[in-house]
Amino acid sequence: PRYAVMSFHVFLHEGVDLAVYETHKGGEFDQTNVIAHPVVTAITPIGIDHIATLGPSIENIAWHKAGVFEVGAAALSICREPAVAEVLNARAAEKGVMLKFVGVDHQLPGDFAARVQRLNRSLAREVADAFLARMSPGQRLSREDIVEGMRQFSWPGRFQTIHDGRCTWFLDGAHNELSVREAAEYKLHCLFFSSLCQRDVADTAPRGSALPRRVLVFAQVSHDRDVDSVLRRLAQYMQHKVQEVIFTVGKYDSYGTDNRLTSNSYGPAESLSEESTIITRYAEIWQELEPQARVSISATTKDAVERARMSAGSANNTHVLVTGSLRLVGNVFQILGVAVAS
Repeated sequence: PRYAVMSFHVFLHEGVDLAVYETHKGGEFDQTNVIAHPVVTAITPIGIDHIATLGPSIENIAWHKAGVFEVGAAALSICREPAVAEVLNARAAEKGVMLKFVGVDHQLPGDFAARVQRLNRSLAREVADAFLARMSPGQRLSREDIVEGMRQFSWPGRFQTIHDGRCTWFLDGAHNELSVREAAEYKLHCLFFSSLCQRDVADTAPRGSALPRRVLVFAQVSHDRDVDSVLRRLAQYMQHKVQEVIFTVGKYDSYGTDNRLTSNSYGPAESLSEESTIITRYAEIWQELEPQARVSISATTKDAVERARMSAGSANNTHVLVTGSLRLVGNVFQILGVAVAS
């Protein structure tokens, strides 16, 4: 909450013309939902997340999300799933708001491989138009405005690919069932269908070589979502597609000087740690679902990255999907020496 309050102060002091706020959890009781007269409200795809405070069902979560609707503000959403749409429509009617559902605008420029990005850019266009219609009637974004906006778009750590020697890293901070599905579909699309990644393989592997070795690095420790379900869903999407899975707690490096480790059937893990117990459970879940996969635990992100690199062995190309946590992805950025601004 303190960050929201601080931003109100800074934006008012600086006299900004337009502020875009993303809710932290839900909407109805979110700390950002104190703005009396928003111009536009919008809801992006809804997944099972923050179930401790918003759940347990997708309908409960949708009810909370719709709390951002306000009389007098445009209301937009790209959530068309029947159960979710029904709740959103009911909440809009309750609040006296006309809700508009947005579809994919295939005429928009830009090369976005993931479906969720194509949906969100379509919603962003509608939000911009709705804002202009209310604040500057008669004005619309020009084609040049849209092209320039898409050109400047950057979201490090979401559907991002980095080439580093013999490893190609697919970085995605997905952390709930909906986003890990998108991350898995993106990686599989790149590996097997995308012309972009076919060029990647051609550039890094000898002619006639087999598909790259595939490794998953996963970290997430949360008491606010059902991570076991997230992991099971990811395993379902990645079934038989990954040869090695590395679990870690997501720390960049060991804290302090006490670096004692304990061993279990999956390798070293941090000693006397609740996090160690959690990621050991993750390893057991994956091994149960994918008995043929090589499953291991790394105490830190640096260890996990090194293990993934070693997994390449003599192979000329290894594809590594890093997902489960934005913190994990940020740490991998540092280890790979990637400037986040890029």
